Amino acid sequence: MKPIPPRRRTRRGARTALAVTLAVGLTGAGALIFANTAQAADTLGGAAAQSGRYFGAAIAPNFLGETQYADTLNAEFNSIVAENAMKWDATEPNRGQFNFSGGDTLVAHAEANGMEVRGHTLVWHAQQPGWVQGLTGDDLRQAMTDHIAGVAGHYQGQISSWDVVNEAFEEDGSRRQSNLQQQLGDGWIEEAFRAADAADPDARLCYNDYNTDGINAKSDGIYAMVEDFLARGVPIDCVGFQSHLSTDSNLSTYQANLERFAALGVDVEITELDVGGSGSAQADVYRTVTEACVAVDRCNGITTWGITDKYSWRGDDTPLLFDDAYQKKEAYDAVLEVLNSAAPSDEPTGEPEQDQALPETFEWESTGELVDQQQTAPDRQLVSIKDPSVVNVDGQYHVYATTADTGGGWSLTYFGGFSDWSEAGDAEQLHLTTTAVGGGYRAAPQVFYFEPDDQWYLIYQTGLPSFSTLDGPGAPESASAAQNFISAHDPIVDEGSSYVVDYWVTCDEANCYMFFSNSNNTFFRMQTTVDEFPGGFGDTQVLMASPGDNGLFEALNLYKVGDTDQYLLIIEAIGASGDRYFRSWTADSLDALGDEWTPLADSESDPFAGAANVSFPGGAWTNDISHGEMVRTNPDQTMQIDPCDMQYLYQGRDPASNGMEYSQLPYRLGLLTNTNPAC
Repeated sequence: MKPIPPRRRTRRGARTALAVTLAVGLTGAGALIFANTAQAADTLGGAAAQSGRYFGAAIAPNFLGETQYADTLNAEFNSIVAENAMKWDATEPNRGQFNFSGGDTLVAHAEANGMEVRGHTLVWHAQQPGWVQGLTGDDLRQAMTDHIAGVAGHYQGQISSWDVVNEAFEEDGSRRQSNLQQQLGDGWIEEAFRAADAADPDARLCYNDYNTDGINAKSDGIYAMVEDFLARGVPIDCVGFQSHLSTDSNLSTYQANLERFAALGVDVEITELDVGGSGSAQADVYRTVTEACVAVDRCNGITTWGITDKYSWRGDDTPLLFDDAYQKKEAYDAVLEVLNSAAPSDEPTGEPEQDQALPETFEWESTGELVDQQQTAPDRQLVSIKDPSVVNVDGQYHVYATTADTGGGWSLTYFGGFSDWSEAGDAEQLHLTTTAVGGGYRAAPQVFYFEPDDQWYLIYQTGLPSFSTLDGPGAPESASAAQNFISAHDPIVDEGSSYVVDYWVTCDEANCYMFFSNSNNTFFRMQTTVDEFPGGFGDTQVLMASPGDNGLFEALNLYKVGDTDQYLLIIEAIGASGDRYFRSWTADSLDALGDEWTPLADSESDPFAGAANVSFPGGAWTNDISHGEMVRTNPDQTMQIDPCDMQYLYQGRDPASNGMEYSQLPYRLGLLTNTNPAC
């Protein structure tokens, strides 16, 4: 099987937002931001922000009380990282007893001064508290994952990027033989990244190391790990290059090294820059490193390991941009000049770029067949698995789907508890006829967490819209017996129709809306209040209609687009040759009806997803891109997706099955990954 394309956080669109946000903090401290003008900024952070980058410093909370230290930090830098205050020994000196005082001080200072915060570091072989050093095996593994959950969870939403793992490679490119490596084996780094992703899904997750200042054996080893992680969907977003340098450092392949990592699809960051030396020789090295960063689009920014030589860990080498008296050095001028020469971020003048925009057209890459039906039904022979609904909770995927049997019956199944899509096919399937959901017609599930009532819901069709409650997404055996949302449909639903299918719920702050379609190519919407849900549904209205035209067919999905006020509607259609594809529209409210929905990618030649815009690197196995669901940002009733990081779990089938009776079509599940995000 071809490796599953990873889900990636993309920072290019966020650069503009960074420039605009940091401008507020920096101008308040005397810096000048001139985005999209030729006028130069006069501070490091201000100059970096013009191209959507940061220029940061490692700081210690105990120095913030020194006026010159704090004033220089506030005036010159737009990002900070804790030198030691967020490391394991500082944050968890005793097992399970956390101390966030130092880190909290830094985060509060950053927030008050419009700065972003890098987190350093969750797992490192050095500066471990004494209680960690004697742990072995699973006890050490549990301690590591608990620590990550505790620290990254505490700072969730406040950290732009985490150095998840620090300095885990030897100079020859092999794994460092630390206690972590010896006790946990090669998988410990992956486990750390998955734990960090679960604790803070929105932070960029970085691997950080030193002596990676060019293409060498050590950076080759790291490159191979990152390439492997991306191929298997391990959540890694960036690589940090510490860059502790001197005037004698060989930087002949420094930029090329950044470029090759960026070409893999990860961001790169200069994380601990300092250069031993003085005068023009020191300035030349700083200039070279800064030029390399601004030349690489995915280089997010630069952090110097300190502000002033006065407090540098390499004080005798005078490695920083400010001397002991906080005076700017020649190296400062070199860095500022390069930052000011960088291309400005490309937002329209006076209007920030949309950070979470949908593309105007879509391109997708598909896996091969990921999931086949398992013969787990006690009383029937299954022929397909289809109509998947998926949530991700604590880094684990949970999927509910329809199965069809040889007798033409439809029922529900569950599989889940995996963190990598390559494991989906091996996950055990539990047939819900063995639960209180029971047998009979059960199809087209949707699973979500209804946050107002702290309750999980499984919605499906039984001829009417029905639901069961769950104790959790991974507890299908807890499903309650089917209950109907309504006793009968409004008469307009049954006009000219022989059946009603594919119920879908999306809620905003006040109301919950249920969408569905009938056999006459008409889509409907009814609603209730959030307070009344799951009761109170009524006020049925026509959403869209094309009677007798399979350009509107079934399988409606409706999502909130990130943190914007936009909604994305997709509907399955049948093309000229009988193949399934999806059309899409957008609107700024769930109240929208008819032409209040603006077409986005809505034709067979330019679809949301279909044969025209899906590539199959492992070979095409289906012409249908049919009923499925987006992998959502969170599992709740708002149905929110990340437009910068879209995946769609769908049903497809062997084209050789054309002509078979519909219930016997051999549907399997595959995964689409969007390859042209607009952000």
